[in-house]
Amino acid sequence: MLEISVHNTNVLLDKIEVVKLEIEYHILVKSVHCSWIVKKQRNEFLELLQRVYSTEKHSIISNEIFPKFLFSSSPEKIQSHQHRVQGLLDSLPFCENVNKFLEFDKHDVLTVTINFLKDIRLNFGGNADIWDILNKCDEDLVLTEKQLHCLNSCPIPVNYEVPLLELKNTLEKVEHLKIVGSEADHDHKYHTSPNLDMSVFNSLVTLYMKNIDFTGVTEFGGLSETLQKLTIKGSIKEISEALIWVSESITVSWSYIQDLDLSSNSIEKMDESMRMLINLQNLNLSFNKILTIDNIRGLPYLDNINLSHNRIIDVASLNTKLGNVSTLNLSHNYIKNLAGLEKMYSLEKLDISYNYIDDMSQI
Repeated sequence: MLEISVHNTNVLLDKIEVVKLEIEYHILVKSVHCSWIVKKQRNEFLELLQRVYSTEKHSIISNEIFPKFLFSSSPEKIQSHQHRVQGLLDSLPFCENVNKFLEFDKHDVLTVTINFLKDIRLNFGGNADIWDILNKCDEDLVLTEKQLHCLNSCPIPVNYEVPLLELKNTLEKVEHLKIVGSEADHDHKYHTSPNLDMSVFNSLVTLYMKNIDFTGVTEFGGLSETLQKLTIKGSIKEISEALIWVSESITVSWSYIQDLDLSSNSIEKMDESMRMLINLQNLNLSFNKILTIDNIRGLPYLDNINLSHNRIIDVASLNTKLGNVSTLNLSHNYIKNLAGLEKMYSLEKLDISYNYIDDMSQI
C-alpha cells in the first residue's frame, strides 16, 4: 500500500448515526482529486487503534474516546465525543493500516492506479513487460470508470515513474477495451466531472462502455480512425452524444464502424448523426424510447437492424428508409399496421412479435 501524504488529504468527521443499535461514524476524506465517505463502526475504530498504537496507548484512547453507551449521554457529551473523534482523526499517522481504514485503495487516484498496475502483473504475468502480458491475454482489457479517471488524473511519483509510463504507453496499443461504471461509484465524488480522456487509446478496434458519465468523456472522436465496433449501454440520451465530435473545426467521420450497439439507453430519436456511419452493417438500438425510424437512408451496407423494445408505431414507407436490410427486428413495439413492409424485397428475417397487429395479410 502506498503511503499518502497528510498534507494532501483532509479527514473530517461528517456525522454520527445509530444504525441497528450500533454507533456509525461517517468520515469525509478529501484527497487532491476527489472526496469520499467512509462509514465505520466503533469496533472498527478499536481494531484500527490496536494495529496502530501500543497496547497501553490503545487502551487509554479506547476508554477515553469510545464509550460503550454514548447515546445515553447528554447532547453536550455527544458533541464533546465528536470533537474527541475528530482530534483522533487529525492525529492518525498515514500508514498502511490507516490508508486501508480510510479506503484509499478504492478511491484515491494514485492508489487506484498503482493497484491496477499491480493487479495486471499479479493476475497475468508477474514482472513481465505489461504489453506482453496484455497481448497474450485472450480477454478484453477491462477498466472501471473510476480506474480510467484515476489513470488520467494520476500524478507520477518518482518511485513509480517507469511502470506508470510503461502502462500508459501500453494502453496506446490496446485494441479491445471495456469500460464499466457501477452504482458503487456514486459514493465517489470527483471535484469536477470524471476525467475520461480517451486520447491514450490510439489503436482501439472494439470498445464497450456501460453506465458511464458521458459528461466526462473527452477526445472520443480520435477513436474514429481505428474503431470498428462500438457498444454503449446505460450512458446516453441522444445518439449524437456518442458520434458528434469536432476536432480542429472538422467534424469527425466514423467511416470504419461496422457494428454499432446503443441498446439499453434512453434514446428517443434516430438523429442525423446516424448518417456519418457510411460503412455500418449491424445496428442495435433495442431497449430505448424511439418513436420513429429515420436518418438511416444512404447507409448502403446496413444489413441487420434491431429496434425491438421501443415505442415505434408507424412503419409506412419503411422500404424507402432501410435500403437493402435483410434482417429486421421490430418486436415489442406499438405497431398496428404493416403497410410498407411488403415492399422490402431484400428482407429475409423479420420479427414483429409482441405488437398490436390485427391484419397480417399486408405482408
